[in-house]
Amino acid sequence: MSNSIRPSKILLPSSEFKKFLDEVKSTRYEVGGLLLGSCAGEECICKKILIGKNILESSTRFRLSDEFLANTIYSLSEGEDIVGVIHSHPAAPYPSEVDKRYMKLWPIVWVIVSSIDFSYKAWVDDHEISLVLY
Repeated sequence: MSNSIRPSKILLPSSEFKKFLDEVKSTRYEVGGLLLGSCAGEECICKKILIGKNILESSTRFRLSDEFLANTIYSLSEGEDIVGVIHSHPAAPYPSEVDKRYMKLWPIVWVIVSSIDFSYKAWVDDHEISLVLY
């Protein structure tokens, strides 16, 4: 995703999002993953959510392995990109201070899911954007 374009909407496939929610419900750790798809104009369309192992094994922080990130980058198809990061929080779906630092470093869509009530929000930088399940 170009740094000069800031999407105002992300579309996520309902079936992929359900798999992510099922993973969140099945563990006591934060769950993290990557959103694969494409962006055009102010809209990003996620086609697939890749869930990675939280190598921190923490209920309040997550980190995906360098190997997972590298394998994902090397396996991207033509026209496919990493359009976002998705992870759970044991709180409301707002960015933590750590999230905000990483959002500045990786200015793509960030989706946060509450592991308490399963509410969710999408962010670019520290600005909330629309999230639409399809």
